[in-house]
Amino acid sequence: MGDTPSPGDPSGPLPSWREGYSPQELELLPILRSEVASMRGLDHQGADSNQGAEQRQQQHQLLPNHFLIRWLRARSHSVPRALQMLRAYYDWRDEHDFPACIDPEHYTTPAVVESDLTVRFLGEDDLHRPVIWAPVGRWHVRLLLEQGLKEQLVLFVYSLFQRVLDRIEQARTDHGVVQVVAILDMAELSWAKLSLDTLQSTTRFFREFEAYFPEIVCTVFVLNAPMVFTWVYNFVRPFMSAATVQKVRVFGWGEASRSEERRVGKECRSR
Repeated sequence: MGDTPSPGDPSGPLPSWREGYSPQELELLPILRSEVASMRGLDHQGADSNQGAEQRQQQHQLLPNHFLIRWLRARSHSVPRALQMLRAYYDWRDEHDFPACIDPEHYTTPAVVESDLTVRFLGEDDLHRPVIWAPVGRWHVRLLLEQGLKEQLVLFVYSLFQRVLDRIEQARTDHGVVQVVAILDMAELSWAKLSLDTLQSTTRFFREFEAYFPEIVCTVFVLNAPMVFTWVYNFVRPFMSAATVQKVRVFGWGEASRSEERRVGKECRSR
């Protein structure tokens, strides 16, 4: 399923949340894979034909279509720009030793961080997309930072990024789905929970998510947003791509319409 276009009109747009590739993308993916393989030292020169075939198979296993397509789409199908984005991603991985830095054998999230920064996966929506729910408004990020837990907070966020990737991989295997739906509940968010350090940390996470985990979110529902959220959103919005901004749906207290609620599956709506 991963290497063939989705059924239907091949000239029509494909939904970004489902695995499938347009003819243009099928043409560009091998080019990007070759460039990335060369950049990462996966390309061997002077190999015979059999070794060359084995090397191409290894490249495809390490750089599958469903991984490369995210970067290609994030840069409007420009191979040079996607390659530039991937180069920055690998530099970031090497700098932070990701994902080894959050390996359970070497890292455990402190209980105070785990209990405060609640995140739940609520199953799937009606289109089999994993749904993640986070009561962000109830988090006490400022307090955690003031307690000197900044590094632990960073590692927790990195572990969350990896958990989302793992859920997407399972959804891709089961249903051909490659994006998640996020529900962010802003109830109880207040000015007292904000500080310069809080805003700087929030900005950092948004920038890293945009730069190193592109095209993994289909829609973001922001619920019960108070006035202070508008100020925070305007602060971080410049660090979000236009494509990401278009995916965000913001609702004040109890404003989510029935049509929007129907976009989330029955199991998720009941939570």
